[in-house]
Amino acid sequence: MQIAAKVAELYRAYRPDAIFVDGGGPGAGVVDRCRHLRIPIIEVQFGAAPDRDHLGLGDELYANKRAEMWGALREWLKKGMIDNDAELKADLAAVEYGYTLRDVVDAIILEKKEHMKKRGLASR
Repeated sequence: MQIAAKVAELYRAYRPDAIFVDGGGPGAGVVDRCRHLRIPIIEVQFGAAPDRDHLGLGDELYANKRAEMWGALREWLKKGMIDNDAELKADLAAVEYGYTLRDVVDAIILEKKEHMKKRGLASR
């Protein structure tokens, strides 16, 4: 309820074009509450397979949807713009990644949220 209330507050303040919410696990309740509040969210299953199962986005292959979205943001930031916010920049740069085999090709995989927490980082 607290997260959904924060999403509602930020939606009213900024009126973003899109809000993506992980619908897995505890995120399902956030999705339901946001919909009840008539906040136009897009539910994403971060652990699901990527939409692009082929090379393309920056010629990278991604292990799951979460990594694919991170890669899309990385590509977008080459031309896009975000607020000059030190905390946001630190959050974006803090996620570590590695590779795993997917269809006999190296695919980018992000570190698990549990590992980020152990390193003292927020696992947003």
